[in-house]
Amino acid sequence: YDATLVDTAEPDSEGRFDFSALPLGQYSVFATAPGYTIQSSPLLTAERRERELVLRLVAGGAITGRVVNEARQPIEGAHVFAAAWDIAGQRRNGTRDRVLSSQVQSAADGSFAVDNLRMSINGEPGYKLAVKAEGYATFLSDYIQAGTQGVEFVLTDGGVVVGRLTHFRSGEPVPDKIVSVQSELAMERLVARSDIEGWFFLNNVAAGEHRLELIDDELVILPETASFRVAEAGSTDDLAVQVGPGGRLSGRVFDADSGRGVAGATITPRVEQDRKAPKPVTTNANGEYQFKGLRPGNYGLELGKVEGYGYSQREEERTRMSSAAIGSETTGIDFSLTRGIVITGVVVDESGQPVSQASVNARADRTDIYDYSRTDDRGAFTVAGFQPNQLVIVDAGKAGYALLDAEPEGGNVQLKDGDYSGVRLIMGTPASISGTVVDKLNRPKPGVQMYARSPTQINGGSPIERSAADGSIAFEQLNPGIYKLFFSDLPWEFAQKYAQEVTVAKGEHVRGVKIVYPEAEGLTISGRVTNTEGRPISGASIRMTGPSYQDVDNDANGE
Repeated sequence: YDATLVDTAEPDSEGRFDFSALPLGQYSVFATAPGYTIQSSPLLTAERRERELVLRLVAGGAITGRVVNEARQPIEGAHVFAAAWDIAGQRRNGTRDRVLSSQVQSAADGSFAVDNLRMSINGEPGYKLAVKAEGYATFLSDYIQAGTQGVEFVLTDGGVVVGRLTHFRSGEPVPDKIVSVQSELAMERLVARSDIEGWFFLNNVAAGEHRLELIDDELVILPETASFRVAEAGSTDDLAVQVGPGGRLSGRVFDADSGRGVAGATITPRVEQDRKAPKPVTTNANGEYQFKGLRPGNYGLELGKVEGYGYSQREEERTRMSSAAIGSETTGIDFSLTRGIVITGVVVDESGQPVSQASVNARADRTDIYDYSRTDDRGAFTVAGFQPNQLVIVDAGKAGYALLDAEPEGGNVQLKDGDYSGVRLIMGTPASISGTVVDKLNRPKPGVQMYARSPTQINGGSPIERSAADGSIAFEQLNPGIYKLFFSDLPWEFAQKYAQEVTVAKGEHVRGVKIVYPEAEGLTISGRVTNTEGRPISGASIRMTGPSYQDVDNDANGE
């Protein structure tokens, strides 16, 4: 389970750091200080070779404990990962890169400490830890909050799964194919290769229900033969697994005016939540694409952003629905692109030097027509897809910068019949707003989610921020202007009612803003859990989410 430490850096007096000459790929960046942590997962690609991160430290802690076997003997060298989390409003399974970057190994006495974890401010469940060790089934814990000490994970022997691959029509064995057990855990990879007679053997499979998948470009496992069950400390023998050719979906992306194919367009398949999606593909020189080896089911094929063409905000306009079955082939799933009116310009700093890798957004006023781009080394950008006589608002953003001025004024481009060139966006030092969230009794209010928005700017605002344990909160990377500070966890009508207005000038840091959270006093929610016949069900867990977070268990009367 390789996750190599690439480099470390000490921030300067302004908190700035730099990692340079990195290979392209996915990274995990950790920032830590005593009692604090934060993590980001930037992706470096050929189109985006530079990333500027703003890392805001939050309260951090560790989960410590011990890994043992069923005889309570310590297991040395077990890999412990933060596999999933429900923290700070995010509930998800970690991606493989992020999970691997969290791993630690248990010591000779079985002890471990997984650090760089966010503390639960409002009682959020925390993290699920996964444990893998040679000769044992993978273990997945319940949610554990950061700061928890002395947990014990007991690993058990896994079962052995024996099966045979055969072709669903001929019944002939299918040799030399890789079979894998599907898992919700990103770092879990139980695989085996079928022998000349189609037999495969999987070791250390945890007890429970599982599904098999075939790692192959053409063949898939028939769904009705993919599921199996492993009993506690048991084995599963002689699985009869049938395979056949997967479905094929193909089409073309082309220019609506010229009919020419558009090369390099990305098509991403979307599937139901409980299914694994195939990888995206790109169109060839003729604009053609193809998916093959698809499992039976419904697919949504989504066209990504194509440089030089407009981008629809409406998902249904950029998605084609289709389906696949064993051996099926569907062609002609095409996308036509219209360039419309093209707007070009540059992004520069206050000294007139180009600002590269800035994100540029353009939206036609009072419509859904929208496009975005990123500046090149000359600061140049192109956005497209607009119609004659539209008013288009053009805006730009980049970490460490704010939009200070624009030509034409306000970035408001009034289109006529043809393309428009000469937009000039000037960026400089950003402003910020910081303060404290308190309750009606002036006590610090931690864990409140808020954001700052300027109604006159596309990018004029902040992401959702969360107040710290002392109630402090900050909104950074702001353009000069008038902002409203909204509570994101309130219904919109109340969020508007209690929004606080703050004005910031170019590069200004407005500090000491006092934000009073509107909350009912002494509010209690109670109820009862019953079955369909009205009889009480005890031992149920009831979760409340909203401005605060709480889990309670009911009593013997279901209350």
